[in-house]
Amino acid sequence: MTAFFMTPLYKIPGFLMLPSSLVLLLLLLALLGPRKLRTLCLLAAIGLVTFGSVAPLSSPLLAGKEQQIAVPEIEQAPDYIVVLGSGHVSDPKLPLVAQLYYSALARITQGVVLAKQYPGSQLVFTGYAGGDTVTAADKGAELAISLGITPSRILRYPTPRNTEEEAQATAALLKDKNTLLITSASHLPRALDLFKSQGLEVTGYPTGHLVKQLHPRDWSDWWPRADNWLVFERWVYEELALLRQRLF
Repeated sequence: MTAFFMTPLYKIPGFLMLPSSLVLLLLLLALLGPRKLRTLCLLAAIGLVTFGSVAPLSSPLLAGKEQQIAVPEIEQAPDYIVVLGSGHVSDPKLPLVAQLYYSALARITQGVVLAKQYPGSQLVFTGYAGGDTVTAADKGAELAISLGITPSRILRYPTPRNTEEEAQATAALLKDKNTLLITSASHLPRALDLFKSQGLEVTGYPTGHLVKQLHPRDWSDWWPRADNWLVFERWVYEELALLRQRLF
């Protein structure tokens, strides 16, 4: 029961402002709201769903964010390769890889690839358990070890609940060190700002890009699809998180 309440309460307003929540609110108003507003709310809900689920309309928003930071040219072997935590579900009935959300899998495997390229570097995993029984740091380490990384090369920070806390927790370790910071491409600009606020000069390494191509290839790219809606929600989520970061 305790795990159910592990998500910080300050995230609730952001969840309520995500497109899925707004569409639900608009539909409720279309059914139950003042008669004069019902048609307007229904049209707004249809418009929002259409915009968010058609790739050529909404994908450029996230693509712009994902392309802010390019994959760096690494001239010197890093001291630390930091992989920021993401989501997973610890289910013994599933293979280890299948327990990880896409963003987590992209971050961890990218970290392992770089760790194998630079065998003198240490691999750092961060992140708390959330509603799970295993922390993101431990799950990342588990996959890295299964892919051939020696356990002695791995450091874990299993308590940070968000990017700001991840930066704070690793600040002493990374001070004046050559560090690669790996996270989702859409998350990286915000993550770099938070690490810089701790006095850390780290090199961002983007991965897990959700937008693979921008220009429509044929008519089917204009068809509404649920995966395009997820891309749209990710853009809104990052914009809301950036707004909160700047305000507070």
